[in-house]
Amino acid sequence: MIVPEERLEGYLGKSLDDLEGRVSEETLRKLREYHPRESGVSVIDHLFLCHQKGGQSLGSLARDIGTSSPTLKKVFDYCELPTLERDEGAKRVLQDPGFKERHAAAMRRMWGDPRFREMQSKKMREQQEDPDFMKKIFEGVKRKWKDPGFREMHSERFKKYWGDDEFREKRAKGHEAYWKDPEHKNMQGKKFRELLENPDFMEKRLEGIKRKWEDPRFREMQSEKMKRQWEDPQFRERLAESHKKALSEKWQDPRFREKMVEAARGARLNPENMDKYYLPTIRGYRKDIDFYAQSAWEANLARVFMYCRREFSIGEVFRLKVPEKYKGMFESGVTEKRVDFMVEDPRGNMILYEIMAHPLENPVGYAKLELLIQQHPVKIRTIDGKSYARLRRHFENKINNTPGLSGWEAKDDNLRTNPGKYG
Repeated sequence: MIVPEERLEGYLGKSLDDLEGRVSEETLRKLREYHPRESGVSVIDHLFLCHQKGGQSLGSLARDIGTSSPTLKKVFDYCELPTLERDEGAKRVLQDPGFKERHAAAMRRMWGDPRFREMQSKKMREQQEDPDFMKKIFEGVKRKWKDPGFREMHSERFKKYWGDDEFREKRAKGHEAYWKDPEHKNMQGKKFRELLENPDFMEKRLEGIKRKWEDPRFREMQSEKMKRQWEDPQFRERLAESHKKALSEKWQDPRFREKMVEAARGARLNPENMDKYYLPTIRGYRKDIDFYAQSAWEANLARVFMYCRREFSIGEVFRLKVPEKYKGMFESGVTEKRVDFMVEDPRGNMILYEIMAHPLENPVGYAKLELLIQQHPVKIRTIDGKSYARLRRHFENKINNTPGLSGWEAKDDNLRTNPGKYG
């Protein structure tokens, strides 16, 4: 129990006389020989203040005296002096600025010793491989987080640290330096791949994620968090750049491309995903738009432009230089990109529209699109599954009821199923 400072005086005034006949003569002798630093304070009062105010553990005090921790606990009990729990003692110590500085200096000295680092690393590996040890750790963590007081304390500490600009900058630099180290990066990547290949780990991971999302409070919290983040233009820009960079780097790996293509094909072959992945590549001439479209998506997009009275051209070709990182995907240093539509907006600006229904199955097309964005200063809008679905919701009924347009081609109503209507 932590005794408030204003109440400490009520526990003072104990002396060795209170222990006569209760502890051994040997223990009394050691206590008499132990001289407290403060003059005019009894040994018992001194030990109590060191424990309560200084956060010094009973074990540490017992070693100073030359006795055992259980014996010193009996001394406190006989004198009716409250003792700190383990977490309370640590809290007292951490509140002392001098201790933090001394502890930090000591830790820097220890971790600067290669032998100490190796010894600690070996010990940690052994502990992580011990199921009983890890079970105890997890159980202890669970107990702590079930305690509302601990959660509140941790939350306040977290807010305090992350509200400090200097702390955030220091953490960001440390994190960046860690992941720039190829050794650490490869080691963490290897560990994560091993975990992903472990069926037990994946099953537990999925169960944990499922439990979280079944909690209405967690869903609401995540929803509010995402809303706040997406309202921040800088967050959206950082996320877009991060995803773009990551995907660009991954596409250089043939194994990644093959894996993603197979995953996309498998998803499209699943009957449950028919509406989501359906892209009728029905090539042919459509009489209402008066050109040979490569797919129903392309034909419907042309109908949207016609409904909106936008001037457009099809099949514009752009010449592209192939940089070093894409050399493995192209035969020469120059390639070409045919864009589906070039459209003039009401202000006279030219906008390129490119249909990318399945970019994972067309890495070369995706790479060309990225080069086009980099090398030509024009607005480019890609039409993927989500944006096409939005267009359909907004324009399908309008196009179906517009004279001069054959209608919106869909799974059961298109050039192939109804050639008299569209051809």
